[in-house]
Amino acid sequence: MEISKGMYVRYKYHNEQKIGKVDFIIYNKFGDENFIGLTNNESIFEGKILKASFNIIDLIEVGDYVNGEKVTKLIDRKIYHENLNDPYYDIYFENKDIKSIVTKEQFNSCKYVVERNK
Repeated sequence: MEISKGMYVRYKYHNEQKIGKVDFIIYNKFGDENFIGLTNNESIFEGKILKASFNIIDLIEVGDYVNGEKVTKLIDRKIYHENLNDPYYDIYFENKDIKSIVTKEQFNSCKYVVERNK
């Protein structure tokens, strides 16, 4: 997988997956992996990258959250999410509509599950 500046990447960071944009690449002439700097002030080795694309919609998976809405399906480069007002009418985002993304792994690592009657 050829990584270039300006691409979006889905990468493994400890026990979760994240999405970021490539800011710079330090090429390693002697080692196995290049060092990738991201615009979210994180940096990773190239081997941690799971997917890469110039189009951020290619990195989104079912279960991720886009603009605060849980992704239920992906069809023809459209991101569908639940419509709580009318379950028979699907609502979707296109690439131009994407403002924020939280991967399902990020969400699960931050959430607190309330257990009652224990």
